[in-house]
Amino acid sequence: MASALVRPYDVVGTAARLLSVAADAAGATAAALIMRRVGEGHLELLAATSHRAEELEVYQVQNEDGPCFEAVETGRIVAVSGADLVALRWPSIAGAFRRAGYDAVHAIPLRWHDEVIGALNLFWAADAPGDPDGTELAGVFADMATLAIVHSGTVSTVEIRRRTIAALDERTVIERAKGVLAQQRGLSMDAAYQALLDAAAERRELVSSTALDIVEAAARRTP
Repeated sequence: MASALVRPYDVVGTAARLLSVAADAAGATAAALIMRRVGEGHLELLAATSHRAEELEVYQVQNEDGPCFEAVETGRIVAVSGADLVALRWPSIAGAFRRAGYDAVHAIPLRWHDEVIGALNLFWAADAPGDPDGTELAGVFADMATLAIVHSGTVSTVEIRRRTIAALDERTVIERAKGVLAQQRGLSMDAAYQALLDAAAERRELVSSTALDIVEAAARRTP
């Protein structure tokens, strides 16, 4: 995935390959990816590893019910194992699950900052060798899928330069903040950097934001 992100790539093809690896890693029978169409709100299928999974996803989207729809709407991981529990929780789509041959599912929201943009969904048949209760790795694949989608398209040389300059400027501010903390508290530069990280974590801010506050506060105190 990391290699794909630094070269031209097609989103659907990359997503399909990612889903295949995710299903294998989790021991799932199939995997699928649904996305929210930005600006319109409704969900659509992006990719799936099998036709059965594709049909099940489309059915959930059309009925606005099911684990995949629920994961996107609530922003929470949805995990249900067992045909009876699936039918109890989503009676309107129980038949579709039964026809697809799946009796366990994990639906993991795709998050970009504070927005849920879709869900990665893993399905298990009754005889699948994997463990539907042990899919912590699925969250990693969901993050990879998010990055592949969000960072698709060509970034111009001008934009690359702008981002590089912004990153270097951030680093400059961080170095200045380390110097301020080292001087104010009598710390080594390593200890000052750790103090900066601790302060950012405590304030739940970006390190660069905390560093800028420290530098600006020091400037205000300077006569």
